[in-house]
Amino acid sequence: FLIGDGAAHGGNAARLAANFSTFTHAGKAIACDQLSRSDIDGTNGFVSLYGTMPPGWPGGWKAVDNSYVPIASVADWKAFYASMFAAGNANFAKAQALKTQLDAATTAEQVAAIAW
Repeated sequence: FLIGDGAAHGGNAARLAANFSTFTHAGKAIACDQLSRSDIDGTNGFVSLYGTMPPGWPGGWKAVDNSYVPIASVADWKAFYASMFAAGNANFAKAQALKTQLDAATTAEQVAAIAW
């Protein structure tokens, strides 16, 4: 949790970093950096528009450990996307909790103890 230009800025910066790191799906860490997220969002757009996996779909998503998580159907894709959403939602809740702690802090030590 970065204390920089105020709690809201610092908390949002930490949440942004967390959202663009990884999420877990099917027990595997999935990259969610800017390029990976762009690929995920593009695939999701196709699935949302056409109700099917894209032409040439490889049948899965590459995990951080270079293994593949099978994604053979729209239902599998929805579960994958839900995992990413759940991680982002958890990051938002964590940021809000940290901001609440920061608002309640009354000493420099208490502020220093607040970390992502």
